[in-house]
Amino acid sequence: MQLDRLFRPTSIAVVGATDRPGSYGNAAMSNLVAAGFAGRLVGVHPTRREVHGVSCVPSLEALGDPVDAVVIATPADTVPDLVDTAGRMGCGGTVVFAADFAETGRTDRQDALVAAAARHDLPVIGPNGNGIVALSSRAPMWGDKVVPKTAGAVGLITQSGNVGVIGLASDRGINWHTVISVGNSAVVDAAECLSYLAGADGVRSVALYLEGDGDGARWAEAFARCAENDVRIAVLKAGRSAAGAVAGGAHTAAVAGDHRIFASLVAEVGGAWCHDPHELLETAKLLATPRPATSGGLAVVTCSGGDSVITADEADRLDVPLATFSPTTQAALADLLPDGVQPTNPLDHTNMLWADIPRVRALVETLAADPGVNQVLYVQDTPPDLDESDAAEWKATRDGLVTADIPGVTKALASGLPEMLPSPAGQSWDEHEVTALAGIPTALAALRAHTLKSASAEHLRAIAAAAVPGEPGEWCSEHEGKSLLASYGVAVPVGRAVASADGAVTAAAELGGPVAMKISHPEIQHKTDIGGVLLGLTDPEHIHVAAEQLLALRPDGAVLVEQMASPGTEMLISATRDGVVPALVIGTGGIWTELMQDVVVIPLPADAARVGEALQTLTSYPVLAGGRGRTPLAVDALCELAAAVGRALVDDGLSLVELNPVIVTETSAVAVDAVVRR
Repeated sequence: MQLDRLFRPTSIAVVGATDRPGSYGNAAMSNLVAAGFAGRLVGVHPTRREVHGVSCVPSLEALGDPVDAVVIATPADTVPDLVDTAGRMGCGGTVVFAADFAETGRTDRQDALVAAAARHDLPVIGPNGNGIVALSSRAPMWGDKVVPKTAGAVGLITQSGNVGVIGLASDRGINWHTVISVGNSAVVDAAECLSYLAGADGVRSVALYLEGDGDGARWAEAFARCAENDVRIAVLKAGRSAAGAVAGGAHTAAVAGDHRIFASLVAEVGGAWCHDPHELLETAKLLATPRPATSGGLAVVTCSGGDSVITADEADRLDVPLATFSPTTQAALADLLPDGVQPTNPLDHTNMLWADIPRVRALVETLAADPGVNQVLYVQDTPPDLDESDAAEWKATRDGLVTADIPGVTKALASGLPEMLPSPAGQSWDEHEVTALAGIPTALAALRAHTLKSASAEHLRAIAAAAVPGEPGEWCSEHEGKSLLASYGVAVPVGRAVASADGAVTAAAELGGPVAMKISHPEIQHKTDIGGVLLGLTDPEHIHVAAEQLLALRPDGAVLVEQMASPGTEMLISATRDGVVPALVIGTGGIWTELMQDVVVIPLPADAARVGEALQTLTSYPVLAGGRGRTPLAVDALCELAAAVGRALVDDGLSLVELNPVIVTETSAVAVDAVVRR
């Protein structure tokens, strides 16, 4: 949809305009007047001639010319007709505050709204949301009070109206560009809003608060637009759900819920995965600043031994790399530090340098000049209600950071406690390229996210193309599934599918050596539960008896006779369409899968190189790579096998492939068990 008129309006009509306290119509009108909206503003009310000093007309039709944005602040039962009228007039879009639509079971009412919008291709934000605050247009079309603020570079898209309210109300130094509360997303969803903001002038980062997954293809396309325009994202997604029941009894449902799959898609665009609203907003604030110009680690400076140790511990917990200073840097620091103070990282310069702007500035510039440093963080708490003299000392100390000249290196200030930032809380020194962050753990998480890189827009669009919706089909018998996978290059044991005990004896003789025997039938996915797997058989008589036992389980099935695989490390490899996009799941296999929960999730398509990068994040990766002096296993073969599984799912339109276990040895990776659903 064309969203520009709605998000950058030059004319607005408020339907239900009033000055009645507590009403949406009052909030919307008073916000627009207070913000100084410079375009045409008209109230719509059947009896009022003026509201908040703004002229009113009795109906939308009485406007004459269409407006860019129609704010609908009337009861839910009036909304569908008003949307239809706005569309018929040629207006640019509507904002709907009212609740009592699909969220309360009134799907009929929401369907009527959607149908009205569709007739005219009219964008609608809501219903059951707080609206839009377009700060660059001084257009707060919002259902709660908004204090006018300076427009900036950070967007916020939220499925919770309250997250938008607290984001606008918080005093943390964020200059918002546009805030959007999508509510029920009946017509325009969060992904479409992100696509718009990714191309909007002046937007450098977007915070997303999400509750539902939405449409995976639209998300991947929106992320591609972010990658094209270097717009960074921070995501807080509420709720953890298991993958759908379509996976049946497969382990994949237990280890790769929708939450993990969505997180893996966010990771592809270099997005920050946040854990609470505080972290979301602080991270989005930092992401709006330029990335460091070089790779490297973080240098931390403080005048507190306690803050130094706490920051070191938190950096380790959050996997934030601290820089190792070069000998040249250490020597330069030694000349600047008081006697006896060691040039460590984090660096405690002690209170001997308290309020010494030149020396603190020299410390910061020395650290930033180290080739292994790409971010500098100064940790300082500023108590509230300091008298003028004490406040000047605190300011002088942190001014060593603020005034330091370190181009290409990220400069940030963090407080130990969120409320201990300089007043006003969370202020940023834009002219000095310093970002103030509230709290040490949050600051470190934001700094880690600041260095993340995005996949290419081309790759993200390939993910969008693979996210084709469809209903799951029939299960394959194991021998049929393995045959299909082998055609894509997945290594499976050499075997034969037979229909009789005599055929099993013949197949075993042809294969040679000990064999594994399984019942193979589309309705049996987990054979061990019913005694459908027998291993290590060599004697023809035993093989004959075993085949009879297996066929007794399902006389219409087949017996799969395979060469026994060499012993090795067991892994799980699965590909599924159950999440927001198709995804590859790799982790510890065999009986440990659900207990260990050691998995990595990768959106599809993914080549072997991408799989290899992801594998290194597994806790169990040292087992594969030869930790503790062990011989490395065939990781390259495992990566190729996993990539082939992903290709099979995407190219053949499958809904699920699960291989558990895949046995990895020093020379090979072989899928000994396969569950496939079309």
